[in-house]
Amino acid sequence: MPRHDPIRRLLRRLLPLATALLAGLAAPHAFAQPVWHAERDGIELTLVGTFHVLHPGYAGLPAPLPERLGRADAVLLELGPEEEARLAADPTIFLARDGESAADKLSADTLRRVHALLVPFGMPAEAVSAMSPMMLVGMLGILPFAEAGFTIGDSVEKRLSDAVAPRGATVAGLESVEIQLAAIERFTPAEFDALISATLDDLASGQARDDVAQMWDAYQRADLDHIARITERSVQRTTELQSAFRKLATERNTPILDRLEAWLAEHRPAHAVVGIGALHWTGEDNLIDGLRARGFRVEPLRLQTTPPR
Repeated sequence: MPRHDPIRRLLRRLLPLATALLAGLAAPHAFAQPVWHAERDGIELTLVGTFHVLHPGYAGLPAPLPERLGRADAVLLELGPEEEARLAADPTIFLARDGESAADKLSADTLRRVHALLVPFGMPAEAVSAMSPMMLVGMLGILPFAEAGFTIGDSVEKRLSDAVAPRGATVAGLESVEIQLAAIERFTPAEFDALISATLDDLASGQARDDVAQMWDAYQRADLDHIARITERSVQRTTELQSAFRKLATERNTPILDRLEAWLAEHRPAHAVVGIGALHWTGEDNLIDGLRARGFRVEPLRLQTTPPR
């Protein structure tokens, strides 16, 4: 059997979750998804903080999001349908390239711990040498979400895209696969080792699952400040973790805004819905502050519905 086959099988099952940063369990209650209204120069935006993967108890897009999607000229996401199709057609995109694998950036002790965790999942130890750093981060990040019973392939982004598909509205991406891969490939070995080691610690202690549950509960209340506090507590352990998080999340915000402005200038939609992961809307150099600094008027919308019991 070719040595990449186990990776291909796992990638096809788990890639829809590979960039998931937020998820978890919570008792059903009123749902207030983080949504904002923004305007500038005659262009209206509906801004949505998203989850890249959803629990089956998610009630669906709260009103008036369906109405806003019904009149939107476009939906803009981190990855557009062309990039998603690339991943579906060729999951080996997440294999190591340019001679640098995830294993190359890990200390001997952390690599041993990775092998001990992944071998029971059917991943031979040598397979880590074929993974890109992004793939290993995604695989380890998936584990607490999978335990919590999330539906593979479901996401707020998918719900936004599906809502406009029947009338053929534009769905476009503000990033490429390569841009997202580069965010982790820029980690120094010390930063990457710190991130993987901390992730392994949190998986072993149960902290990862606790964080997942707390973040999902906060998301249902549109409490992004609480999500930011959970994240900050996690990354404050070392300077390497802080630097890794800035590269993974914060430093992507300005380029996302640059590409958003360029897309709006070229296409001039009357109304567009912009769905970006919830962490990008809070914390240092967040998208809300960035939009306001560029002249957008941004106000929160309190959208609420009740998930089924």
